[in-house]
Amino acid sequence: MLRRSFLVGGLGLPLAGCLEESAPRKIWYRLTLTVETPEGTKVGSSVVRLVVGFNDGPLGWLAANRTRLMMKGEATVVDLGSRGFLFCLFPADRHRWGTNLRRMSYFQEYLPFTLFPQTDRTEPYTRYIDRLVSTHREIDLELKHLPLLVHFRDTNDPSSVERVDPFDLAQKFGPGVRLGSAHFEILKSPEPPPKGALLHAQWPNTG
Repeated sequence: MLRRSFLVGGLGLPLAGCLEESAPRKIWYRLTLTVETPEGTKVGSSVVRLVVGFNDGPLGWLAANRTRLMMKGEATVVDLGSRGFLFCLFPADRHRWGTNLRRMSYFQEYLPFTLFPQTDRTEPYTRYIDRLVSTHREIDLELKHLPLLVHFRDTNDPSSVERVDPFDLAQKFGPGVRLGSAHFEILKSPEPPPKGALLHAQWPNTG
């Protein structure tokens, strides 16, 4: 009996170190929008912190997803003066899901992985995330791949939200207004914490 107890205890020692998941990683990124107007160029940007947790513990196979994502940050806002505000939100635009990628790919929480995908499938996923964090990467987004763009007819009335077509800002903001560029970059050093949070907000139907 003593020997049996010793063996069970001995087996428990190496298993104890396997019960923990990998430490979460944090990715900071900036999204910048440039809008051309008759009054001049308008620019807006925002920084988002994305925390990546890993379901790689001994019971990770019970999880539905390989990773857990948590975002903190604010929508990207471009102040167009008397014309109003252009907002780039976190959700994808369902009207532009007809791309060659999965429809979920252009939710903001997936942008780092969509734009800079893991090419070596034998590489541990934690190491892939570490490479993203340690390397300053930036890219100009194709406008069709931007998350949902909206504006509010009345900024004090959330129900006045309207979808904005990235290829036709003039429809909502007047002649001569167009979206010039959308720039995405992963930051090497942490930025100040985002001021607020917009996590999977439920927005009115923008159809």
